[in-house]
Amino acid sequence: MAHPLVRATFLSCLALCLLVGCGAPSASRGADRVSLSGIPQIYVAAFEGLKVALEAGEDETARGIAAQIRRRLALHRDPPAEVNDLLLGFERVLRGRALIGGAELWLEIRPRPDSHLGEIWLQGRSAHPGGIALRPGAATLEWQRRTLLPDGRDHLNAKTLPLAGIRPVELVQEASEGTRLHAYDRRIPAGALAVNDRWILHLRSGSVDADGGEFPAMKLVVSPAQRVELAPVLPSGSLDPALLVEAARKSEVSMAALLERTVRILPRDRDAALSGLAPLVETWTSEQITRLVPSLRWLSGDTEPGADPLAWRAWLRAWVAQRASIGTLDILDS
Repeated sequence: MAHPLVRATFLSCLALCLLVGCGAPSASRGADRVSLSGIPQIYVAAFEGLKVALEAGEDETARGIAAQIRRRLALHRDPPAEVNDLLLGFERVLRGRALIGGAELWLEIRPRPDSHLGEIWLQGRSAHPGGIALRPGAATLEWQRRTLLPDGRDHLNAKTLPLAGIRPVELVQEASEGTRLHAYDRRIPAGALAVNDRWILHLRSGSVDADGGEFPAMKLVVSPAQRVELAPVLPSGSLDPALLVEAARKSEVSMAALLERTVRILPRDRDAALSGLAPLVETWTSEQITRLVPSLRWLSGDTEPGADPLAWRAWLRAWVAQRASIGTLDILDS
C-alpha cells in the first residue's frame, strides 16, 4: 500500500492536471508540471484547501471555498489571470460533479423480438431541468454468465469487452431512450436448467454538456443488469420466494424440484428467498442442508462455501448479521 503522503501528493497533482487541462487549450500536461508556484501567495492556502476538499469528495465545502476565492477576485480591478484560470478549472469540475450527481445511469437487457439475441442498452435520467448530454469516454463491458445444471452443479464464465466510441446519451427527467452498447447470444447450453447473465459497465471518465457548456464527468456509476434464461421445459413465470421456502420445509421435495423453483425467483427477490431460508438452515442437520446447497449458491451468487453444508450455515448466519447492521437496500436489476 502506498504511503499516505505519497498518495495524497499524487492525488493533488492528478486533480490539478485534470482541472487545468479542462480550462486550458491543451489537456496533455503531465501532473509533475502542475504546481501553485505561479499563484500569488495570498491565494495559495485557499487553493490548497480547495484541493483537499475536492479530493475528499466534500463538494459542498469545495464550492464554498471556490466562492470565497471568486469573491476575493472580484475585489481586484485587474484580477490575476493565472488565479482566474485555475479557479475556472476547479469550478468546471465541481459543476460536472453536480450534474453527474443529479443523474442516474443503468443498464437494461432487451431481447430482440423473434431472435435469440439480447441487446445491452445504457439508459438514464437527469434531475437537471434542461437535461444533459453525457459523452462517455473509454469503457469496458463485463459479462458474467452462471450456468446451472439439473444435478446442482454450476459454473461461472466471465468475459470483458472493451468499448470505444459510445454515442452520447441524452438524459432528461424521464428515462431516456438509451444507447445500444452490445448484442449477445441469450441461448442456454443444451442440458442446462438455467443461466444467469449479469452485465456490468465500467465507465472511466468523459464529459457532460449542459446549459451551453462542457464539463468533465468523472466517477460515473452505472447500475448493472441481470437476466435469467430458463430451459424450455420450465414454466416461464416468476415465483414468489415464499413458495420456495414452503417447498424447502418438505423433506419429500427433491433437490431437483427445489432448483426448478429457485431459478424462477427474480434476481431482485433473491435476498427475500435467502432471508426465508436462513431460519431453516440454522436448525437443520448437515444432511438436510445438503439438499439446499445448490439453491443457496444460485441465490447468493457466492461459491466460496463450496459444497460444505455447515459452511453455508455459517455464511447465512454472517449474511443475516450484516443485513441487520446495514439495513436492506432495494436491488433494481431484475
